[in-house]
Amino acid sequence: MSPITEEKIKNLTLKQLFHSLTLGAWIWIIVGLVFILGVAYKLGYEAGIKQLAKENERSSVSQLSGEQRKLVTEIWKYQKHNSLSKVIITRDGFIFNDAEKKSTNINLISIVLPHVGDQQRFERVILSIPISFLIHLSETRWNSPYVVTIPDTARSELDKLIKEAR
Repeated sequence: MSPITEEKIKNLTLKQLFHSLTLGAWIWIIVGLVFILGVAYKLGYEAGIKQLAKENERSSVSQLSGEQRKLVTEIWKYQKHNSLSKVIITRDGFIFNDAEKKSTNINLISIVLPHVGDQQRFERVILSIPISFLIHLSETRWNSPYVVTIPDTARSELDKLIKEAR
């Protein structure tokens, strides 16, 4: 084997360089890349969490539209009155009673959108509410695509709003 000279290094092609690396070198390259990607992901994740926390601090009920405010208030009333951790809403706007495995007579579409009352509009409203007021839980339910909860940070503000409305 001839000694490696600077001239030989300059003339190496990328393919020859990859073939000349040992298994140990490849392992260190992979470990290094995983570490770098892990650090980048962690930094991005923490930045995203900090951004969400800032948005939650700035959020207030006054930022919601009238329809959003009314919908969140109705969901919170039901969730609080029944001491629930989540509220299940059917595609046609009825609140689903999970304990009894049947829909209630409460139709959020008729309460929130009494004159317009269509499912597409209801869907636009419920999906447009910021997570600082309504969290969509990832549960799959037949004909009940909305499994939601009111976050702790919004509850006291909604209680004040309900009290003022009385």
